[in-house]
Order: sequence, then C-alpha cells, then structure tokens
Amino acid sequence: MRRDDYAAANRDAWNAAAPHHRVHDQYARLVRGFAKPGFSCLDPTATECFKALGVAGRDVAQLGCNNARELLSVKNMGAARAVGFDVSVPFLAQGRELATLAGLDCELVETDIYKIPARYAEAFGLVFTTIGVYGWMPDLGAFFAEVARLLRPGGRYFAYE
Repeated sequence: MRRDDYAAANRDAWNAAAPHHRVHDQYARLVRGFAKPGFSCLDPTATECFKALGVAGRDVAQLGCNNARELLSVKNMGAARAVGFDVSVPFLAQGRELATLAGLDCELVETDIYKIPARYAEAFGLVFTTIGVYGWMPDLGAFFAEVARLLRPGGRYFAYE
C-alpha cells in the first residue's frame, strides 16, 4: 500500500471514530476538567518528563494530537506556543472545543504528518508524540525526518509510548 493510500485510510478510520469518542464518558471528563484552570490529563510520569524537559516558555508541537488533550495539558504547564497536527478534522474540532473551554490559545492543524507545511520548519523547541502514534506511521524514517525538520537547533523530541 502506498503511503498516501495508508494516510487516507488512517484519516477515514479516525474520522469515523470521532463521533463515538465524542459521546464517551472520557470526553465528558475532559470537558469537565478543561473547564477548570490548570487542568491536566497527563499521568505523573509524563508530567515529570515534561517538567524535566523544561516545557515552560517553549514552543511545543504534538504530532498526532487527536483531540489535543495532551497538548492542552502541556499548554497549561506553561508552554509559550502549542501547535497540534492531526489528520482528523472531527478530532481537531473536539480539540478546539476543549481549548475554548480551557481558555487556551492552541493552533490545531489538519494535515498528513508527512506533509506538514514548510512554515513550521525549525519552529519548535519541543516536539512530542504520545501512545499509539508510531503504529499509524508507515514510514518511521520519514516520520523522524519530519520531527527533525520541525525542531529548532538544540530542540528536543519526547516520545511517550
């Protein structure tokens, strides 16, 4: 299967799943949580890792951000700029709803991870992914090249897998 065909099938699967996630109890918990200042859905391990990486004041990007719950949590930890990239428009819409509830300024970009616009090159001090993203990436070499392209010199990549 060609990478573009795989990406299209991936997008279609996530778009089909989004309405089911929207009505699940987990999303309701996120809505209640992000309505409170400073909310985080991150577990203690991820929280400590982000603190150790010095997320406060950094420009941060999440690849495969889904509904942006982790990205919004990182923004609540003091990230200067938070940008999430995902292929699913309905999940990004959920992320925008959560950002509005939280009063957080986050940019959520609909794109194939392998085709992130050039304007984001070397724009981030920290790029991260969370559980499950690698399984949706048919070309890990190209994926990590994209990570490297997004990072500023001296930037860090954090994989929470």
